[in-house]
Amino acid sequence: MLKSAKHRSGALLASNDQHITNLLNDPLYDVRPDGSVWSLRTRQGHIGKVWREVSAYEKGGYRFARYKHKHLAVHRLIYAKFNGPLEADLVINHLDGNPANNTPANLELVTQQQNCRHAPSRPGDELLHSVHRSESCHPIQFLK
Repeated sequence: MLKSAKHRSGALLASNDQHITNLLNDPLYDVRPDGSVWSLRTRQGHIGKVWREVSAYEKGGYRFARYKHKHLAVHRLIYAKFNGPLEADLVINHLDGNPANNTPANLELVTQQQNCRHAPSRPGDELLHSVHRSESCHPIQFLK
């Protein structure tokens, strides 16, 4: 069963936001304005001499990066570094509707309800936006 939207947008995000702060303060990691995350750590966890892009994976079009056994949303990393502090009760909206576009200018901090209203209404987008949807969101209306 899904946790309530309040829990997801509050306690869970606050917990992950602490890990985001830790990554941003870690000299072995670099978050860049093109939406990429780099590290001096090797895949085995040793400190290397060459920066490598942290392998990120996608879920529902959103990119996630691993940091100390945690999966962090790349759009929250980018927002925190370039746009300002995160708030536990707010989510990140991609202004152009493309969750793969994590450039700072494309990200804004909004309420869950505002984010749901901004979600595109095109066939196929229900999977794209299902990751951050909550019970408080209305179902997506499709154009006929």
